[in-house]
Amino acid sequence: MNLSSVIRRSVDLSLHRRSLWLFGFFVAGGGGGAALNAQTGTAGGHGGGGPIPLWVFALIAVGVVLALASLVMHLASEGALIDGVRRANAGEPTPVREEMRAGLHSATRILGIKAAAFAAMLAAALVVASPVALSLLRNGTPWLGLALTVPLAILFVPFFLSMRALQLIAMREAVLSGLGVRDALAKAFEFLHGRIADVLWLLVAEGVGTFAGNLAAGVVAVVLLLPAALVWWLAGVVPAAILAGILLVPVALVWAAALGTWRSSLWTLALLDERSA
Repeated sequence: MNLSSVIRRSVDLSLHRRSLWLFGFFVAGGGGGAALNAQTGTAGGHGGGGPIPLWVFALIAVGVVLALASLVMHLASEGALIDGVRRANAGEPTPVREEMRAGLHSATRILGIKAAAFAAMLAAALVVASPVALSLLRNGTPWLGLALTVPLAILFVPFFLSMRALQLIAMREAVLSGLGVRDALAKAFEFLHGRIADVLWLLVAEGVGTFAGNLAAGVVAVVLLLPAALVWWLAGVVPAAILAGILLVPVALVWAAALGTWRSSLWTLALLDERSA
């Protein structure tokens, strides 16, 4: 695998195939769980003794609908981006409607792969945390458990990294080859065998690229906030907040879309290169 070529092409694709940014934004967003939690948390905080107002139920309903819609878009966008990168790599157009259709077609399989990987990592996390839980139950102090949990967590780092890579590759096998959840996971496991070094470099490249990009975005945000700071000094906090929103929100949306597109492109192009090798 030519990692430098994969990185360069994924950057170029994420910058020039802006039709994929819609999907990149929802992939970077990670689904609708936060919105759902925010709405249910608002309802749960009602502390009055009287009946709950109807607007609270309406707010919960709207929150649930938005969360489910966001989750569906996230799952569909994963598949749409993978198929879009395949098309772009082959020099084909990437119409949004066609990519959305491909994403919706693979959404349930993407969900199954994510659920399987999450279950495995949750089970591993419970194993790592078990010494602390047992020490709290037996003597009420976590220190002995922590002494065992820290080295156990270090030992499990390769497992967590492997599960993340397995999930990312399995999703691409599901979309590119049309495989079901079980077959896609098996194919991804087969792909990982003998390619651990390449996969680790991909994980490092993804992490470093994400950190560097976020750092650059932070610098841009600070520069854009300078006029808002001046307005705050001259006219007060409300005009400053409005100006900050006008300046920062479009940049944040574009950055999230480009970042999601780049991260997906990195793994898809790497798999396509290995297939053609």
